[in-house]
Amino acid sequence: MYQDNQTRKNLVTIVTVTYNAEDLLEETLLSVINQTYKNIEYIIIDGGSTDNTLEIIKKYERQISYWISEPDDGLYYAMNKAIEKATGEWINFMNAGDTFADNDVVTYVMKHKDNDTELIYGNYRKKNLDIVVKAQEKSNWYQTMPFCHQTLFTRTELMKTEPFDTNFKIAADHNFILKMYQQQKNFSYLDKTLAVFSEGGFAHSNTVKMCIESLKVLMENKVDMEEIYLTSWYQYLNNADKKYANLQHKYNIDTEIAQKKLDHVYNLISDFFSTKLYKNPIEKLKACRRLYLFYKSSSK
Repeated sequence: MYQDNQTRKNLVTIVTVTYNAEDLLEETLLSVINQTYKNIEYIIIDGGSTDNTLEIIKKYERQISYWISEPDDGLYYAMNKAIEKATGEWINFMNAGDTFADNDVVTYVMKHKDNDTELIYGNYRKKNLDIVVKAQEKSNWYQTMPFCHQTLFTRTELMKTEPFDTNFKIAADHNFILKMYQQQKNFSYLDKTLAVFSEGGFAHSNTVKMCIESLKVLMENKVDMEEIYLTSWYQYLNNADKKYANLQHKYNIDTEIAQKKLDHVYNLISDFFSTKLYKNPIEKLKACRRLYLFYKSSSK
């Protein structure tokens, strides 16, 4: 992109992952190239779009450091591909549909970083709403997503050694954050709105799968089961049968259809039970049985 003659120590890699996002990409792209901080490496990874996405990329090609368009196996595969290409000291992911909160965000982040900081994060604003969501206190990091990953700036060398776990399709970013937290990496919180987040992506349109993956993240990171019971993801699944019952009443859905929807939820939950996340099989069985009994009792 427009890197100046400063050293790599000051270089920030910004990554945009996109796929058939012709209505979203340009706003994101302009949010990056209009940053007042000029020592930026801009990488775009496209998953083989068939709409006008590539035309938009080519329109701004001179201001993009590297881009590629080819089929991939999903969001986190694409993000890992960008990590391999990144040469900056810091890396941020601003995917299609999301933007920086203003043109001075990267300048602000780089001005306020400490030499020993490894991960920097902040607040975000919900798109089209005048609502700022602050990052969670660290005491709540096991119960909800700690912060919006679009606000996260991570030392690139850290991500090259700890890329996203592609076994997760929705919650790999959450898994990465918890892994870094448990490894006692140095996080720095900036009480400033850094990004504007567009809800409605894959995670938000697949709520049940998102909840189950989030529970997998907690189990993989050996979070105590009592804490898992307190999470919004656990509570959502616990109330899934009630939600479908309400839908059945509201829309007069046939009982058989409602039951199929409910069976689908429990099939997903059974997949969660079968994961090989506990090295100790006895502990795994205990955890799975406790979850199973909880869901079984809630379905009566």
